[in-house]
Amino acid sequence: MSEEKKEIVAETVAPARKVKKPTLKTTADELIALAQAIEVDLETGEVYGMVELEAANAAFEEKAEAVAVAIRLAEGFIETQQQFERDIAARRRAGEKKVKWLREYLKNNMESVGKDKIETVAAKITLKDTEAVEVTDEQLVPMEYKKIKWEVSKTAIRDAINKGETVDGARMVTHRSVIIK
Repeated sequence: MSEEKKEIVAETVAPARKVKKPTLKTTADELIALAQAIEVDLETGEVYGMVELEAANAAFEEKAEAVAVAIRLAEGFIETQQQFERDIAARRRAGEKKVKWLREYLKNNMESVGKDKIETVAAKITLKDTEAVEVTDEQLVPMEYKKIKWEVSKTAIRDAINKGETVDGARMVTHRSVIIK
């Protein structure tokens, strides 16, 4: 089959095939390949492939922009979810506070009428004495009764490493971050 016939077949078949949209990765690969394929005619100084390279660069930047927009949308979704979580936590705390108040309200009123036990269809209510430790002054409690929570201070480690010290179990690393404004 001649080259001309192959092109005609390709043009006829191509629209019938499901065409995938290029991804950021495929446009990056194409940009790299075109940059490596640039040729310069040493006699005339003419550069071959620049038009294609510029088009590939524009396509790459367009895809990068689309990814950045997707990131912003995802960040917005996350912020909305975080707000919902804060709202739900606030409603839970309000509910817990109301339950605590209702328990104290019920206890006080049962005590005021001298009742330690009530049985109804919906509930069996009993007042019971329980013991609990009440710390009146933490500073006066001996060390043997205190828990120590150890926590790694990344700030102190960073400062030590920046001063030239070696910190076992830690090291400085550099990450490249994407900043979208």
